[in-house]
Amino acid sequence: ILFLCPCIEPGRSGVGDYTVGLAAAADSIGARTQVLAFADSGAEAGAGGTTAWCGQRVTATRLPPTRSPEQVRSAIQTAIAEFGPDWISLQWVPYAFHSKGLMAWGDFPWDVLSGAAKMHWMIHETWIGGFAGAPWKMRLTGWVQRWMMRRLFVRLDVRQAHTSNATYVR
Repeated sequence: ILFLCPCIEPGRSGVGDYTVGLAAAADSIGARTQVLAFADSGAEAGAGGTTAWCGQRVTATRLPPTRSPEQVRSAIQTAIAEFGPDWISLQWVPYAFHSKGLMAWGDFPWDVLSGAAKMHWMIHETWIGGFAGAPWKMRLTGWVQRWMMRRLFVRLDVRQAHTSNATYVR
C-alpha cells in the first residue's frame, strides 16, 4: 500500500499522524507499506528513509511544501515504479492540494495516479459550507469542492472510500 498524504511531521498534522499509524499497523500484520508526504513542512528536499510511530519504523519519502509540481510527479512516479503498490491510499484533506481547497485546479499530478493501482480514498475533510446559516461564498466553495471530489472519484476509479468523520457519511 502506498499512502499519499500532505505532511507526516510528528504532531504537525493529525492526518499525517493517522497515516503513519495506519502504515505501521498494516506493516505489523505483514503488509508492505510506504508513505509519501508531498507537502511536508518538516522535510528537507527529497528526504527519504524511515519515520517512527510508537517505536515502529515506517518507510517514507517526504517532500517539502516548496517542491515543484514536477518534483511531486517524479516522486510519485518513482514510488509507483519502484514500490509497485497494489493499492494507493489517498489521505484526503482538500486544502493540502490547493490553497483554496479547489483540488482539481491545483498542481497535483492526478493523472499519475489514474490506473497505477487500485485506489482507496480516506476522507478526513470534505468540503466547507455544509452547516445551517453558512455564508453564500462558503456554500458556493463547498459546492465546487463536492463537484471536484465527484469528478476525481470517477477519474481515479476509486474502489474503496472511508471517512474519519461521521459528518461526511451519506
